[in-house]
Amino acid sequence: MKFAALLGTKDEVDILPRAIEQLRYIGVELIIVMDVASTDDTLAYLAKAEAAGDIWVFQDNFDETPDGTGREVKAALARASEAEWVLFLDSDEIALPRHGTLHDLEDLDGHDILAVPRYNVVLGPEGPLMPTGMTPAQYDDVLIYAQPIPDFYHHMRREPLTPWIRGVLEPKTLVRSEAVAAMHPGDHDIDATKVKPWRRAVAHDLMLAHVPFRDLERFEMRSANYLAEVDADPEAFSGWTAWQWRRFADMMREGRTAEEYDRQVIDADEMAALRDQRVVRSVAEVFAEPITSASGDEEWMSMAARAEPWLTATSMVSRRERIQPGGKLEHLSGRGRYPA
Repeated sequence: MKFAALLGTKDEVDILPRAIEQLRYIGVELIIVMDVASTDDTLAYLAKAEAAGDIWVFQDNFDETPDGTGREVKAALARASEAEWVLFLDSDEIALPRHGTLHDLEDLDGHDILAVPRYNVVLGPEGPLMPTGMTPAQYDDVLIYAQPIPDFYHHMRREPLTPWIRGVLEPKTLVRSEAVAAMHPGDHDIDATKVKPWRRAVAHDLMLAHVPFRDLERFEMRSANYLAEVDADPEAFSGWTAWQWRRFADMMREGRTAEEYDRQVIDADEMAALRDQRVVRSVAEVFAEPITSASGDEEWMSMAARAEPWLTATSMVSRRERIQPGGKLEHLSGRGRYPA
């Protein structure tokens, strides 16, 4: 099997090389980088990296085709179709297969679309709590928030001082390339082609270690980017859509970016308490948990019953149809085979 990765990035040259080297290590042969108008040294780095022959760089200029998909995105997806499987992720996400390579994923057998869980890496006073290398032998040293707070959007509205890093993350996707018709915003899911029924499941032996906070300077740069995007198109960040971007933009506007960053950092005493509560665990510990006996369909339904994965889509529909969201989420489970 041949694996490709579609890697989104903007102003993350501090972690982009590490993400790319990890993809190579786990068996990705074609790395497609979708840059969104980076202003740091990202493009200079990518210009040199392309010489290796396994990296292709596209600029996402949001030049949409009639079906709403960007032209450059279409070109990137066409390039990715050269591989059998495509992993969608961002440059601040490190892909961690249980056995160190995508070729050994047990979940590939009998499935076509895998939701890949994401976990935030714990931030300590000296930075993210993960080693330089990310091989299976080092998974004991990669510390993540393994018990995220559910219904996090509404929790944050009730408890705004909660560290954002503790929250639920929507999964990303590993998918057979022939199944991809279009990507969802944020690459959290795909629109599948209609050529046949595609089998979905949640990946058990692959996760993404998300590293949203590395240092204050980088967070200030990212927050400035968020602020510019929110101010340029406020409607695109209404309701639940990318609400965390709006939060970080507001903090930047109020001069509170350093306060927000400091809120994410935990010291040794708090770390010990969270470890005792199993809120913080190592990647090795999470992978060591027994796999449930639920079928792929059952587990997919269980994950889909969460509100968070649906927020982007419902917000987009609400804006398009000029519907004012009422703020209450209700999932009509048990009334059909698929969630609606």
